Amino acid sequence: MLGWMSLPAQDITHLEYFIDLDPGIGQATDVAISSGSLIDESFTVPMTTLESGAHLIGVRVMQENGTWGQTYARVFLKQTSQNIPLPSIVAAEYFIDVDPGIGQATDIAISSGTLIDESFKVPMTTLENGTHLIGVRVMQENGTWGQTYARVFLKQTSQNIPLPSIVAAEYFFDVDPGFGQGIAAPLPNPAADLDIQFVADLNNLPNGPHVFFVRTQDENGRWSFIYYELIDVAVGIEAHSFSDEIQISPNPANHILTVHLSKTAQTPFGFMLINSEGKMVKKGDSVQPGYLTLEITELPSGTYFLKLESGNQLAIKKVLISH
Repeated sequence: MLGWMSLPAQDITHLEYFIDLDPGIGQATDVAISSGSLIDESFTVPMTTLESGAHLIGVRVMQENGTWGQTYARVFLKQTSQNIPLPSIVAAEYFIDVDPGIGQATDIAISSGTLIDESFKVPMTTLENGTHLIGVRVMQENGTWGQTYARVFLKQTSQNIPLPSIVAAEYFFDVDPGFGQGIAAPLPNPAADLDIQFVADLNNLPNGPHVFFVRTQDENGRWSFIYYELIDVAVGIEAHSFSDEIQISPNPANHILTVHLSKTAQTPFGFMLINSEGKMVKKGDSVQPGYLTLEITELPSGTYFLKLESGNQLAIKKVLISH
């Protein structure tokens, strides 16, 4: 199910990138592009002066009105031309629903190698019907475990049990008001599988970045997982945003998250840390510009959104927490 909103389009006229250290908006390496409201560009990054190892590349674009978009960053690995062998993958394991800990999950028989392509069967007889989560990870020959890759799946008995019809949908922005308390989205006749489009009401939403959430309810009263998307609202006037004055590190974060708000911002700000279900997990008011440190050890791994407000200025930053 998708929500569609009409926002004024602006042509993208500039693109720049940096490696490892951000020199500032408009100060990074320029990339020649063909202007347009949507662009698909490729470019070559000189690598000769980079040392071998992990690096970060950041890319951002500027619209014709001079507004810069978010900086999209990715980690990449530079490896010297000499053939350095990758460590072999020697073990794999999986778990269902609850992670028992690294090395404590169910072992998967594999053939060792630097790249593996394996299939395995998961016993399902003891699982109840419904939604479950499977997590898989591998270990290298040096004893290092990789990330845990998780997927949600649905177990349904072999008899043909019809899926319940979707009877309601609702959406909300930034913070979850509670089940059934969001803004109702119009639905056609109830059905188990729906493909709908609707226009979200932005009339009472301040200009600036927001998180848009959508969920559905079936005929048994059960609510679905929440789908979310970052949006930028600009209605009638240029959006007030001070995203460019905010730096977050590290991201992904483990135990401590540090937020740096440039002291060019003259007024105190408030913040909310929101999880991917729209639930507020941390909040603060009247924070002075400078450095803000958040303890996140107790928060589960996942995607979060840090919303900052100062007067009529808004900013939202996507944060990944990984323990």
